[in-house]
Amino acid sequence: MEYIQLISQSFADLIFVAGLVVISLSAITFVKAYVTAKSAALAVTQLLFGAGVLAFCHWQYPDHYSFSEIPHLVSRVVSQIV
Repeated sequence: MEYIQLISQSFADLIFVAGLVVISLSAITFVKAYVTAKSAALAVTQLLFGAGVLAFCHWQYPDHYSFSEIPHLVSRVVSQIV
């Protein structure tokens, strides 16, 4: 099956790591909403946005992203930024 590549692989890696950061921040927002007894709408929105970003990157490069590749991917993106 042929996919239409909308973004380059290095940009997809950057977006994937950003999605992981957004999902991590949503966990903090969930805890804050629970502790203050407020609505978790922002946390759910962050979680859905982060999951959507990860799904988009996986759709663009289906063979590139796996659980075992994530630590290497994060270190590669951080080293490119620094």
